[in-house]
Amino acid sequence: MGQNPAMIGPEQTLNGFTIDGCLWIWQSRPRMEIPTPILVEHPESSPPSTPPPPRKTFRYALAGVCAVLLLGVGIGIRRNPAENDFIEFSSLEPPEVLQLPTPTPQPAGRLFSGPTPQTRWQDLQDPTVYMPTASGRVASAHYGSTRTGSNGLPRFHEGVDVSPIERDPRQRPLDPILAIADGTVAYVSRRGGNSTYGIYIVLTHEDEVGTVYSLYSHLASVESGIQQGAEVSRGQKLGVMGWSSSIGIPVSRSHLHLEMGLKLNGHYSRLSRAQKLSNPHGNYHGFNLAGFNPSLLLQNLQNQDPVRFSYQDAIRSVPPAWRLLIRGTRRPEFFDRYPSLWTDTPRSGSAFWIDVSDGGVPLAGGFATQDDARLLQGGHHRVLEVDREVLGRNGRRHVVTRNGKWVLGRNGEKWKEILLYRP
Repeated sequence: MGQNPAMIGPEQTLNGFTIDGCLWIWQSRPRMEIPTPILVEHPESSPPSTPPPPRKTFRYALAGVCAVLLLGVGIGIRRNPAENDFIEFSSLEPPEVLQLPTPTPQPAGRLFSGPTPQTRWQDLQDPTVYMPTASGRVASAHYGSTRTGSNGLPRFHEGVDVSPIERDPRQRPLDPILAIADGTVAYVSRRGGNSTYGIYIVLTHEDEVGTVYSLYSHLASVESGIQQGAEVSRGQKLGVMGWSSSIGIPVSRSHLHLEMGLKLNGHYSRLSRAQKLSNPHGNYHGFNLAGFNPSLLLQNLQNQDPVRFSYQDAIRSVPPAWRLLIRGTRRPEFFDRYPSLWTDTPRSGSAFWIDVSDGGVPLAGGFATQDDARLLQGGHHRVLEVDREVLGRNGRRHVVTRNGKWVLGRNGEKWKEILLYRP
């Protein structure tokens, strides 16, 4: 047999290629020309002057068919530069291009779902969804300066109170309390009289901003497997809704108090010991927890379907209520744990600023310019700005007015002490 036409170089002549007794010679020619087949007699054939016998006539006809086939294949010859200038045979039709769908960007954050079987989270004014205080005002169940204390002053509510959807014959709630996301049990308080939270559980979750928490309080009971260090899955039962609290909650107003937020200081338990304070809750004492509005999550829930949610995005959506300027050259430990909230600007002065929400969440911080640092005028800190509209009724009273100026109030001084503490 002769050479394989698929491996013939562009300037070579194909010879010795026999097809059923017919010898075909392709003459050398430019690469993309259609080669002209030339029929010559096989050395074993009769001389040309002698008419071919019937058997040879059949062979000539067969050779003609072969010539047509080779001509058709020759049209498909193309140069493949990746094959060292050899010729290859390819299909006449271009390959079909597979059109892959463009990936849909996924929202940031992990999957979250509701803290109870409740599904009507959008019914903000329904007391069967959100449990009001004794005042009967459903607004009091929501986050913010929505309450009024016995002294007549606005009072801040750090979370959202969720009503039960099922009760036993004695009107005790039966609703399971569910983890809103995968996480770790950071703290369990099983004694209802130790805190206004009553029996409560704190979970930690990993988020783009850092390690964050969710808190579930006023429980009637805690599941046996829920203990510090245990891993939990989204939707896992943590306990049963109840009415436990050191201040006393009637069974008729049983509810879940849900908080979501950040720890102010990773060493609060050491600070409370140094101050000789009674603190059975360690770093998860309410003073050390700064929560944002859980409705930022709840309002996105539909039925029992999980949604993606990011604490970092939620915090960035919260407007600052006030800005505090503090003397110092080292950022607070809070921003070591939540570095994405710190503005990475050159240190040009001996002070830094912090933007704070109405609920006391540090939203952002950064080193101050020399001009801003001079505003301290020898003092340790100064309230630079206050947004009265965002501050609202100011139930936290972190900042108050004195002699026509905004200053840190007693609650604000305590907040600052916790935030700035370093062992």
